[in-house]
Amino acid sequence: NLRVYKDKIDFFIGTRNIILEEKTSHTEGFIQIDLTRVKDSLVRHAQLYQNAYTDYLLEIAEKELKNLHQLFNESGITLRQTPSDLYHLKDNMDLLAQLQDNQN
Repeated sequence: NLRVYKDKIDFFIGTRNIILEEKTSHTEGFIQIDLTRVKDSLVRHAQLYQNAYTDYLLEIAEKELKNLHQLFNESGITLRQTPSDLYHLKDNMDLLAQLQDNQN
């Protein structure tokens, strides 16, 4: 389900933005703690996870597009052939109707 991946990507974008808004140093009594490296590391990890989900979605989309392109090519070849008999004509008409149904 693509919605799940979009939600995950949005989560990591939101997490990264929250981390970016945090201060990089913290003072506790007389000790000042520099959190720059921790903040940078968390931002990088959030970005890595976001990229991983985005890359996976891209991979899925590319596969589906290739399958659709292959279907168009194969169907086009089949439909361009002159039917040799009524059964062949019926098969071509059924294929065309199926493709038109899938378009809607």
